[in-house]
Amino acid sequence: MEESKHRPVTLAAMCRMDAEFVGCLAEGRNTRPMLITALGGILIGTLAYGVVFGLWRAPLQAVFSGFKLPLLFLLVVAASGVINAMLAQVMGARLALKTVVLLMLVGMAVTALLLGALSPVVWFFVAQAPPPDPLVLGLAKDNVAAAKSMGVYRVILVTHVAIIGVCGIVGNARLFRMIRAVTGSETMAWRLLLTWIMVSGFVGCELSWLLSPYLCNPLTPPHIVNRQYFESNFYEYVYHALQGR
Repeated sequence: MEESKHRPVTLAAMCRMDAEFVGCLAEGRNTRPMLITALGGILIGTLAYGVVFGLWRAPLQAVFSGFKLPLLFLLVVAASGVINAMLAQVMGARLALKTVVLLMLVGMAVTALLLGALSPVVWFFVAQAPPPDPLVLGLAKDNVAAAKSMGVYRVILVTHVAIIGVCGIVGNARLFRMIRAVTGSETMAWRLLLTWIMVSGFVGCELSWLLSPYLCNPLTPPHIVNRQYFESNFYEYVYHALQGR
């Protein structure tokens, strides 16, 4: 009997959003195994993709990124969990903080597993790209060789960002069934889902900026954190980029 209770709480059941898995949260059953499963999914998926993320630049950067991507996912949940719980109360959904955090962890876990599943494909793409020229280290961006490596770097970086963004939307969208089950309202589920995606996206962009670089441009040696990023923010960078600065 005990074994059957824990059977629905698996990574496969979580990705499929099986009725039994959804029912566990709605009825308050097996929340501890669900938490452990979600955390395991986040660590497995983000570790695999994090390594691929930094692999083009250098093996050391792959190690740094493999450590930072799981940290990013967990920090997004920690930073936006309280906000999302407060918004749920304001919108009329009486959800406890632990329920909101668990829902967010499940959404992040599905996202992470999607990234982990795509990591071999992305690794193949990265392996076919021209490797960074070690001779451009420390050169200015207007150098011909440096500009060539920077061009490859930008393509790979944009590709990674696009893949993570799409997987993030898909992973969190899978939460709809669970939110509907705990709120009992389809309309409320859509409102909460869209609100949570916007909040998590806003927080995630800034946290990812602070934890950068994940890929590291070829003009600088591999490093964990760029202190210059603490002097501005993600949205300021995008604004200046749109202005061509």
